Amino acid sequence: MGFCRLAKLFALATALGFYFLFPIHIVIPDVRAEVKVDNDVGVATDGETGQQGLVPSQDESFSKVTIVVALTPTQADGSAWDVSAGADIVLCGAKGCYVSEGFTKPAKFYEGSSGLRLLKKAGTCRDQLKCVFRGVQLEKLVSKDEPGLQIADVDYVSHTYLEKFEADAGFDCAARKVVVTCNTGIHRRTFSLWVMKEEVADKAGKAGLDYVLFKGLASQRVEALADRLVDVRTQVKTSVGRFFNLVLGDDVPVGCLQKTEVLTESFYLAGLADANQRRAEFLIKDFVGGKSLLELRPIVQQNPQLYWAFLDIVQQLHQFSLAKKSQLDEAITGLSLVDGGEEGPILHYGWQVKSRAQALLESCVGAGRADAE
Repeated sequence: MGFCRLAKLFALATALGFYFLFPIHIVIPDVRAEVKVDNDVGVATDGETGQQGLVPSQDESFSKVTIVVALTPTQADGSAWDVSAGADIVLCGAKGCYVSEGFTKPAKFYEGSSGLRLLKKAGTCRDQLKCVFRGVQLEKLVSKDEPGLQIADVDYVSHTYLEKFEADAGFDCAARKVVVTCNTGIHRRTFSLWVMKEEVADKAGKAGLDYVLFKGLASQRVEALADRLVDVRTQVKTSVGRFFNLVLGDDVPVGCLQKTEVLTESFYLAGLADANQRRAEFLIKDFVGGKSLLELRPIVQQNPQLYWAFLDIVQQLHQFSLAKKSQLDEAITGLSLVDGGEEGPILHYGWQVKSRAQALLESCVGAGRADAE
């Protein structure tokens, strides 16, 4: 990652008041996040394929699907995909890659890894943010050991691989004249996609697939991302309860876990949001329960970076809550997650974290007593 990209990441983190991009207080690198993000991991390939990647496969023995992809206007860090508008999109798996031939022609399949390395173009999906791969045979892409697929932005020097996903034809899609709908989709930080049986794509035709890219996929993305907050809110309450138990050794009253103020303040206690300026406070309250999912859809649509920033700090709080034990450390002022070997991760916390957690919990319990009276 270049200096300019790092600078953009730092500027975004500072502007939002979140400490979600550079979690320097977490010292265990192998604690996994549940909310997946795009990565730069390459596709598993066979180094012995030689030049066969230059020859499109003609095997027609597998069932076919159409995969419709839409990328976000920029990469996860806000940088452009390429020097020109859009990206150079191809679809890859463990056995090779598909290059699009447009709305009506089957995509071309190139076996092995050398095809991807030597491709200078992305077919009709060069300099695009939206792409259709017709006639894809999933069995030709995946293997038993590697069932994941990846969207790749190909370049002359290096390629950018997006987060892996698994796909089948079970998206329950239908075409009614030129309107195509799918009951489910795959929606990640920088892309969304639908997988439909080839018969549905045939029925929809060029106009129907264009409708998917023009409206259908984007509309479902906003709804799906907002609806994901149902599970995220549950996770936040669980993480906050475990976090307080680690720091104070006591369970949080159920009533306190229902209060958006307590949930919001927990992110500040954990050092995951900037307590000096608190610019994200009302946004966090909205996401943890202050607004309905319907009310949050405009934020997800117009400012998706805020949505993903919130998911990042939720995941970091979750990591803290997974510590097997905790230890008060007077020498530190914040938190650190330390590798405890066979005992598992240990949460180290300073006296300020403990005192502030006690004050927050006592304030909540006291308010509850006053309300009861």
